[in-house]
Amino acid sequence: MNLTISQKINPINLTFLETSGENHNEIKRGGNYHSSIETYLTANLPLTFIIVTSYENAHKDDILINTFLNKLERYEKRLKSVNIILVISKWDKSGSTNIEDTTELENFISERLPMASTAMDTYGLAKTFYTIGELNEDTNRVTLLNLDRAQKLSKWLYESIAGYPLDYEGTFWERIKFSF
Repeated sequence: MNLTISQKINPINLTFLETSGENHNEIKRGGNYHSSIETYLTANLPLTFIIVTSYENAHKDDILINTFLNKLERYEKRLKSVNIILVISKWDKSGSTNIEDTTELENFISERLPMASTAMDTYGLAKTFYTIGELNEDTNRVTLLNLDRAQKLSKWLYESIAGYPLDYEGTFWERIKFSF
C-alpha cells in the first residue's frame, strides 16, 4: 500500500458511447441523432468527448467535427463546460512519433481541419495526437510499440473528469498525515 497517494485520487466510472460517421452524417444534413444518442446529449450529466480523426482522413472529417461542435452548442452544452479533446490518430504516418513543441500538431490541425481548428481555438479545447508506434504497412503489424501517447491521453481523461491529476501525490498536509 502506497501511503503517499492522496485520498483525493478516487476511481472514476466511465461509460463510453461510440458514434460512427453515419451518425454524424445525419446531423450534417440537418437531421437529428438517433434517440439513444439524443438521450445522452440532452441529459444533465457531465460529458467528456474524445473526437478522433486520423492523420490520413482529417481533411474529410472537418465538416463533421465542426457540425458536431455546433450541435453541442444547440443542446445548450456550452463547450467550455464539457471536456472535449481532438485526437489525431495514426500520427506515425506524419513521419514523427514525437512532438516536443505543439507547432507541428497545431499546423496540421489548422491546415487539414480549418473549421474545427477555429472552433477548438475559440473554446480553448484540448488537442493531441495518438499513435501506438510504427506500423509496417506490408505486414500490417506494429514494429515499434510506444504506449507513451496512450498514457498521456489516459491521464488527461482522468484529470478532466476528476479535477486532479492521476499522479497527484497530495498536499503537504496529506503527505504528513499518511506518513505516520
